[in-house]
Amino acid sequence: MPEGADANIPHGFLHPGYRLGSDGRFYNRLKNEHFADAVREIIERKGLGADPVIFVICRAGYGAARVVDELAAEGFTRVYSIVDGYEGDLDANGKRSVNGWKNAGLPWSYGIGAERAFRPPLEAIGADSR
Repeated sequence: MPEGADANIPHGFLHPGYRLGSDGRFYNRLKNEHFADAVREIIERKGLGADPVIFVICRAGYGAARVVDELAAEGFTRVYSIVDGYEGDLDANGKRSVNGWKNAGLPWSYGIGAERAFRPPLEAIGADSR
């Protein structure tokens, strides 16, 4: 995760009951229906104002543009994607070493920390409170 990021809010979840998608490569995801509300909560908690600049980053950059569009539809006007993502594209050996935040030598960590971690309502991930 890029150092200095305010939060890690997943746009979707993998669920144990989900199966591989029709392409046979990727699991279908359960959309985080609380995503935009979680973004609003972070903005309010951090006192970032009515229309803060928001940067969206994902693993390789492909999903971030879709999330930017969703946030724009929710009324956010200064939302941008980090084009190459956090880890970047695959090289010829299947490793993410081509581009991206980490490979550009920018500050990062695998640690999220409790203050930046998203805590979904249990029903959002198909769990119950028992």
